[in-house]
Amino acid sequence: MREDKRFCDGVEMAMLKIEAFIEEGGFSGDISGTLALADLKENFGWGDEHASPRVEVILDGESKEYAR
Repeated sequence: MREDKRFCDGVEMAMLKIEAFIEEGGFSGDISGTLALADLKENFGWGDEHASPRVEVILDGESKEYAR
């Protein structure tokens, strides 16, 4: 139905709502996080590009002393 111009907008909106429901359920605990992630990867193309970026904190000399 995604390829049919009569339905593509409606189908796309429904898919976005389903994706948001699964994502929110995974974060809130209403849906198992593992199950939510597996479903998002399988049906919505989620992968490494959705992972949180890695953050590196570099401390100067004085800050390193306080961090101990």
